Amino acid sequence: MKIGVFDSGAGGLAIAQAIEKALPNEVVLYVNDREHVPYGDKTPEQLLGFVEPILQKLIEQDCKVIVIACNTVTTTIISELREIITVPLVGIEPMVKPAAAVTKTGVIAVCATPATLKSPRYVWLKKTYANDLKVLEPDCSQWARMIEDSQINEQKIEAQINEICQQNADVIVLGCTHYHWIEKIIDRMAAGRAKVIQPEQAVVAQLQRVLKGIGRMKPNLYAEPRQKAKLQSWTAPAGAAYFEHDFGDYRLEARIVYNDKHEAPRILSIHGARADYTKSDPITLGLRDRGHSVLSFSMSGHSPAGVLPPEQTSLGRNIIEAKAFFKYLDPDRPKTVIAYSLGGTPALKLLKDHSDEIDKLVLFYPGVYSAESYDKHFGEEFSRVLRTPYSYRENDTIALLKNFKGKLLLVKGEYDGLDPAIYGKPVGTSVGEVEINGVNYYSPIPKEVIDMVYTAVPEGRKQCIEIPDCGHAVMLCLMQGHPQGAVKLLRQVDNFLKN
Repeated sequence: MKIGVFDSGAGGLAIAQAIEKALPNEVVLYVNDREHVPYGDKTPEQLLGFVEPILQKLIEQDCKVIVIACNTVTTTIISELREIITVPLVGIEPMVKPAAAVTKTGVIAVCATPATLKSPRYVWLKKTYANDLKVLEPDCSQWARMIEDSQINEQKIEAQINEICQQNADVIVLGCTHYHWIEKIIDRMAAGRAKVIQPEQAVVAQLQRVLKGIGRMKPNLYAEPRQKAKLQSWTAPAGAAYFEHDFGDYRLEARIVYNDKHEAPRILSIHGARADYTKSDPITLGLRDRGHSVLSFSMSGHSPAGVLPPEQTSLGRNIIEAKAFFKYLDPDRPKTVIAYSLGGTPALKLLKDHSDEIDKLVLFYPGVYSAESYDKHFGEEFSRVLRTPYSYRENDTIALLKNFKGKLLLVKGEYDGLDPAIYGKPVGTSVGEVEINGVNYYSPIPKEVIDMVYTAVPEGRKQCIEIPDCGHAVMLCLMQGHPQGAVKLLRQVDNFLKN
């Protein structure tokens, strides 16, 4: 297998050599961007313009995974790259967490480029793992250029290391792969005063985990859910098996409910916000009873079963998670994606790389969001974008749906997707909580979003089912007050999938 390694300059060569040593049977292709080095003073827009074409060339050379051996690129634009690049990316970032774990003085130093130190990812790492520590950030802006030009000014470096140690730092983090080439120099200068750490072996370990997952279609199944105590609605469905996917710093659990023939699943179910994979069981288990095998999983950030708290994950991560679990579906048959509310965006993003494999989409009251929202942590940061009028128009998913050649089934409650102008709410937003004929309903999806989704697919390849007297929570509404309506909806979905 070919592994691509990219860095802005010569720094990533040390990472490439470590990979070659650890994985001697793999082919490592190393590339850099000496034309634009150093990257530390570049804007995110400039970095994206430099890096994307290089990574695309590595894919053209049949690389199955690419290591971004550049802290600046990882901490600044890796989320955007993961939306564009079709192979797994292994990033590299300053080892703030390990440094915080081993410091005895409560003072650590992070040697990194200005772009890395300003990046939201680095700020989050520092706030999350070193909030109670003193973090020194010496000016290392000239180090990468010195190394590229082979003009190492040891006197200047030593002065900075001495200053760090005099401030009682006992751990020095090398947050740029260029600095690996002067690691021994820094280690000698800090000897007896501070430990020097860099992520070389951590990157190799993460790469090995990713390689195990590439192309794997058969999960390692077990009989009982490991997240059982955290699931919102635990039952023991017949014909169920469970497995986990390793995302490096966390693992998510999935469940397959098999039909009577124990066929591999070709249906992926994606839940919405504040839910886990059991939330959609009325549909999932009902389809199982009608002859379908279904794979569902818990996304990060939406429930205890999602492992990560909301403030540590994002819709962008949920998209990555959906892409990972999609590859466990039966490779030999057309696939269906069923999604609920917020899960609509990960479902639509699957069309970017798998539109030729997906023949049907079933979207329950789908959420469509601006691309800007993808890297915002759930909570106030994410909600702030959503509250902006018409922010959903800045999406990158409706265009994918317009190019979709399969069939769409849209399911919504009668009182979801309401017109805000009619109910006295600001235009370009959702109605939210509303009382209609003495009954309270919840309508979080803007009317224009429902219209955009439905009109994106031409007549003859789409259906819409509107559930009377229901708001956003269609399945809860049916199960509690309209059980016959629930049976009818299941029959309609089943017919759509089989025809």
